[in-house]
Amino acid sequence: MKKVILALTLITVCTTQAFSQWTRISSIPEIEIVDLATVQNVLFAASGSNIIYKSVNSGANWSEILVDNKQISIWTITALSSELYVGTIDNGIYVSSDFGVTWQRYENVFSPVTEFVKFNNTVYASTLGSGVYKFDLKGKTWIPFNNQLPENLAFNVESMLPTKDNLMISAGANGQYYTYNFNTNQWEYHYYYGFLMPGLQIQSLVNDADTLYACNGNRIIRSNNGGKNWEDDKIGSRNGIDRTLYVGAEKIYTATNLISGGTWLQNRKRKTTVGASWNIDEYFFETGYTYRIMEFNSKLFLAKDNGLYVNEVIVSSEIFKGNKEKITVYPNPVTNGVINIESPYKIRSVSIVNSSGQILKRFDSINDNSFQIEFNVNPGVYFIQCDFRQNFVTTKKLIVTR
Repeated sequence: MKKVILALTLITVCTTQAFSQWTRISSIPEIEIVDLATVQNVLFAASGSNIIYKSVNSGANWSEILVDNKQISIWTITALSSELYVGTIDNGIYVSSDFGVTWQRYENVFSPVTEFVKFNNTVYASTLGSGVYKFDLKGKTWIPFNNQLPENLAFNVESMLPTKDNLMISAGANGQYYTYNFNTNQWEYHYYYGFLMPGLQIQSLVNDADTLYACNGNRIIRSNNGGKNWEDDKIGSRNGIDRTLYVGAEKIYTATNLISGGTWLQNRKRKTTVGASWNIDEYFFETGYTYRIMEFNSKLFLAKDNGLYVNEVIVSSEIFKGNKEKITVYPNPVTNGVINIESPYKIRSVSIVNSSGQILKRFDSINDNSFQIEFNVNPGVYFIQCDFRQNFVTTKKLIVTR
């Protein structure tokens, strides 16, 4: 397992309507689930071994994916565009371009892989012990990306974040972070508080529409100007051994693990000012260790060391519940030619999928309310999957005739 904790005591449960009614998904064994990812409308739950669980119906049913025939230890799974990236503790990196059906292994990354991000069309991987790697498209391999990154101080990279202007990593234990200067081709260090703070190590970086968060078990630090200045933003948050943040459609969630066992789950509305409390809505999950919290199709999923849990309470924005019908794809049926997509919401990406679930074509970085596609395929049934900036996905059936 990735982290070891001692479950010694139970703490009185504090429940709210939004965070109650957690249910363990019984079709997945009571094993360690270390991370979650989504590709379009498919949900993936990675175990700590060589198995990933896949659901195409928002977690109602699951199938097993075998990443490798031999035993491996998965640390993280990330979806970037239509590709899945799996980082392991000691078996390198695996990449799949077909929803986990087949995998390409890269063995030349020897340290535990903590995170994957994409910046300026290049994929980067952070590690504990070897700094940062980037994927070289020409050589089809991962190569070190550590220009001026001090090996004795910053090669343990806990988290990595693409911001509006640069690539940022949390590395070192003295209150510093690093950004990459693509003009000088080197890493540059900065301090969250403007000065050296021995012992301060940030475990997780999160970007909420250019509002940046950096956190560990007893701190939440926030920057409203892309990392130039930071300030504490932890009022009402619980302290623990570590913490993860997740940005949902309307809320930002925090999961804080305690050394005595269990997890405090808290949330608050996005875009609140500094000083807004985290404990207005909270719940104590009295057993186990929590690796990840994720919102997906009006549900919350919790990846824990004893399985995968779901909260059936609708937590994402109610505005989408009645207005998805306003998203139109026309003409339908179509006899090839131009297809139009119109929506009251900003479109992030569009995928054309056949009846077997295969992605025929994908369009990324649209960021507009309308989009046109040149559509020339054989007659049949197809699906147009639209991913929106408001963090939801909708699928429209399309019939192509002669």
